[in-house]
Amino acid sequence: MNHPPVSTTTLRSYGRMDKLLHWAVAINLIAILFAANGLADRPEVEKVAEYGSHGLAVTVLAGLMLFRVIWRLIHPAPPLPDSVGPWSRIGARIVHWGLYGLVIFQICIGFFLASTVETAFVPALIGVDYSSFGLAPASLYGLLHILHAVTYWLILTAVTVHLAAALKHVLVDRDGVFSRMIPGAGGRSS
Repeated sequence: MNHPPVSTTTLRSYGRMDKLLHWAVAINLIAILFAANGLADRPEVEKVAEYGSHGLAVTVLAGLMLFRVIWRLIHPAPPLPDSVGPWSRIGARIVHWGLYGLVIFQICIGFFLASTVETAFVPALIGVDYSSFGLAPASLYGLLHILHAVTYWLILTAVTVHLAAALKHVLVDRDGVFSRMIPGAGGRSS
C-alpha cells in the first residue's frame, strides 16, 4: 500500500522535506543567477558549454520547483509567530509566492527562448535538443531574450528581499523565524 510522504512540519518549524527542498532550490538558483550573469555577452566558443551546463541546472531547478510547489500545496507552511505583524505577513506571502512565480516563469521563458535558436541547445547530461521543441518562432527571440533578462533582475531583487528579511529575523527581531528553515533547528515558539 502506498502512502503519501508524511510531513514533519510542526507549528514551530518546517519539516525535513521542506528544508531539503528550500536549500536545494536556493543553492541551485543562486548558482544559476551567478553563472548566468553576462552569459549572453560571452564569446560563442564559451557559450556552447556554458549553455549546456545552464540548461542542466535549470532542468534540475524545474524538477525541484515542480516538486516544491506540489509539496507546499499539500503541506502548508507552519504559522508565523504572533510577533510577526500583519504587513510582514503580507510581505512574506508576496515574496514567497512571487519567487515561486518568477522562477517558474523564468524557466518557461528559457524553454521558449531555447526553441527559437537555430543551433542545438542540448543541456549537459540530458541529451535532448531543447531547440527542437518548436515552442516559439525565431521571430520572438528578441522579446523572449528581454523578458528573460528582466525576469533575471526581478528574481535577483526578490532573493535579496528574502535574504534581507531573513537577516532581520535573526539580527533585529530574534523571533525564531529564520531557525525554522535551518536543518537541525526546530525554531522557537512565539
